[in-house]
Amino acid sequence: IDELCEKSDMIVILAPSNPEAHLGFAEKVFKYGKPTYIDKTFAPDAATADKIFALSEKYGTPFFSTSALRYGEELDLVESPTTVITTGSGSSAEEYIIHQVEMVVKKLGLGAKGVRATEVGGAVCFHVRYDDGRAAQMTYSSGSLSFSAYMMNATASKFRKIESDFFKALMKDILVFFETGKISFDTAETREAMRIREAALKAMATPDTWVEV
Repeated sequence: IDELCEKSDMIVILAPSNPEAHLGFAEKVFKYGKPTYIDKTFAPDAATADKIFALSEKYGTPFFSTSALRYGEELDLVESPTTVITTGSGSSAEEYIIHQVEMVVKKLGLGAKGVRATEVGGAVCFHVRYDDGRAAQMTYSSGSLSFSAYMMNATASKFRKIESDFFKALMKDILVFFETGKISFDTAETREAMRIREAALKAMATPDTWVEV
């Protein structure tokens, strides 16, 4: 890893199925101060996410992390929604709920207060509570439920499957970051996503009970 970092201009950390490995990689990589992209899921919990951010500040290393679903063009159809409802599937909620969390955080921003989980057949519905009228629901299934988003504000509402080329858009944004060192969104949203994800997974273990974010 040291030889790789010494010879590289920018770095990508990839352990998408093992986010618990990202902190150890960051400890080895960030000391070189080179622009770094960390794949989703960024960290296994909010405390680990904070440690990675602290390392970035210590070494002055620019980095970011996100789900590619943030870049779905369909999410831009409604500006400043107050309600967001998402769906999606995957082999496990631990690995795949981050995609829906990322969509929710992109559209609703910071300030989630709690998450409650309810089982509906083979799916789990996560309700995300805010204190100012915003609300979100994320429905996860291990089956073949498409990624989709419903968004609503006072004057408009849209429902769309996420079918645009979001991976291409992510790659473009990573390249811009590598060239400029600038991140296209507030990285506080990454910390928010980790807090919501952690609360969601805890809520799965205690159905119908609000878990604080």
